[in-house]
Amino acid sequence: MSMSSGLINGVATVLLTLLIDPRLAVLSEKTLRGELSLNRMNSMYGWMIISRLAGTLLAQLLLVPLALWLGWVMG
Repeated sequence: MSMSSGLINGVATVLLTLLIDPRLAVLSEKTLRGELSLNRMNSMYGWMIISRLAGTLLAQLLLVPLALWLGWVMG
């Protein structure tokens, strides 16, 4: 079971690195150049924090029911 945890975390890290980080880097660069307002950048980081918190809470809510379902399917 611990192998699947590492696999899931690895895939999530790769997806974060490939999909999210480059966009935030471009937005940061545009903000430093003055092409994008600081308020817009702050809003983007705020939404990133909110989305990560929501994802964590959703994962916690689904953990036990999905573990029970998986136990039922496998057993």
